Amino acid sequence: MNINEFEAQVRDVIDSLLNELQTLALSSTELEPNVLAVGMSVRTLAEIIEDYIAEQRQA
Repeated sequence: MNINEFEAQVRDVIDSLLNELQTLALSSTELEPNVLAVGMSVRTLAEIIEDYIAEQRQA
């Protein structure tokens, strides 16, 4: 392999990695609202469970 072939191969791999990183960045941006919504749902569920347990202990 000569230097030109090496350079071309390195550029191809770097371009591929950059494309993958861009795809991952876009995916994480799209997922963020869903992750936040699930977090809020878990928090709400925890509050409901805590309230129920407290009520059962008082009964």
